[in-house]
Amino acid sequence: MAPLDPHRRPRVLSQVDFRQLYFRTSHKLSVNRACEPSDVIWRNLRHEKWRGRRQNVKTTLIVLGVSCISTVAITFSNYSSITHSQGVSTTLWVTGVIILSNVIIFIIVPTMAYAIETHYFLSSLHLHMLLKLVFFQVRTLRGVP
Repeated sequence: MAPLDPHRRPRVLSQVDFRQLYFRTSHKLSVNRACEPSDVIWRNLRHEKWRGRRQNVKTTLIVLGVSCISTVAITFSNYSSITHSQGVSTTLWVTGVIILSNVIIFIIVPTMAYAIETHYFLSSLHLHMLLKLVFFQVRTLRGVP
């Protein structure tokens, strides 16, 4: 067995140009920055992605139902205040219904997101909560005449 020369490259590596090999293959390497460990929701990693999507759709439908009910309540209170106005008491009652309807949505969305949905990252969870809150707030306001 010949002694190893530290200045001489092995024959196999000298014949292969890895740069050309990289561009010839269809399997390209991709590198992404890893997320912060504090951003990972470790208890949700055991769940599969389809379960997370199903839970997300379920909470969205529940919040949609609550939003429809709150829109009906706001519309009814506005209609009632127009047809049966009794001054300040009617205004306070209608304002209370509007505030309560919005507060219920702003309580339900984060509560259900943390309890039911199975996101892998906190940033994803917060983004979905933000999108739901904005969508349902605009929907509730646009649904009221």
